[in-house]
Amino acid sequence: MALLVVLVTLGFAACSGGDGDGNGDVARESGAASGADTETVTAAEARTARPEARESVTFGVTGWTGARITAALAELLVERRLGYPVSIVAINDDREMLDDLLSGELDAVLEVWPTDLLPETRERMDAGAVDDLGRLGVVAATGWFVPRYVVAEDPRLASWEAYQRPETGRLFATDQTGGRGRFLGTDPSWLQYDEQIIEALSLPFDVVYSGSEAATVAELEERTASTEPVLLYWWSPSSEVTRFDLVPVQLPPRDAACESAAAAGEPAPCAYPEEPVTKLGATDLADRLPDLHRFLSRFTVSTADQQALIDQVDNDGLSIRTAVERWADDNRAVWEPWLEP
Repeated sequence: MALLVVLVTLGFAACSGGDGDGNGDVARESGAASGADTETVTAAEARTARPEARESVTFGVTGWTGARITAALAELLVERRLGYPVSIVAINDDREMLDDLLSGELDAVLEVWPTDLLPETRERMDAGAVDDLGRLGVVAATGWFVPRYVVAEDPRLASWEAYQRPETGRLFATDQTGGRGRFLGTDPSWLQYDEQIIEALSLPFDVVYSGSEAATVAELEERTASTEPVLLYWWSPSSEVTRFDLVPVQLPPRDAACESAAAAGEPAPCAYPEEPVTKLGATDLADRLPDLHRFLSRFTVSTADQQALIDQVDNDGLSIRTAVERWADDNRAVWEPWLEP
């Protein structure tokens, strides 16, 4: 990988241009450069932080915007401050991810949602098959959402109790559900508990699966354009939360009885668990590249920061590279401690 030209500036974003597409700068094949024509660290930093002939490292990333942002931010700092050329490669499933970490094809995966993993993958992780680099800082929240105008019209619809009423079911009814309300699911192969929650809470709703994330987004576009009621499965952080002004519907909190029912495979009348997102590394990373291991173990992104960055990319059209450079420029006091010996 060719070294980038070094300019003497004080920030990361002062000379950044970005490619404007919001995607191609990060979602690329292994071995591609990070894209900038300028290096916005000081000359003194560059002399000490970019030793020659350092080996290349590889980060795996899923297709989610948040994951691509996380990888791009780590790539920016690792290349510019630790001096390791970084390759970003796509990971398509968790078996592949784990195998590639074990084989050395990947050095790290910096955004893993544990509930998205297969049980066998979690078992292998728990057995020490990979290095746990700690929590990323993002806390994912999956659950039930409605557009804000639904709650503005009837504030009671911010909580599950109001959905027990037959008239609420009729409010959300479609041709598919008759007099019962429609709950809009997404891909039926995903891990979801909406049918069980509806059964356990005796709600007059039926789950209708859109079939895919794109189909749900298309449905949201249609419904929100005409301010029609829609109740759906979704998650945050995500660009759609901001784009469609979605607000969560409060479900009963998870307690011991709920956890026990869920573990027994029974209908559990409670909310989805909040999910701290984690980071994984190759088992030999600490021995092979201790400075990189130390940095990645310290590296964090808050939920609020990732949501803001997702909005900048998906809703405002900023390139991922430009968004993370601006974040780095504004948050030097946050990331500098990650680089301390």
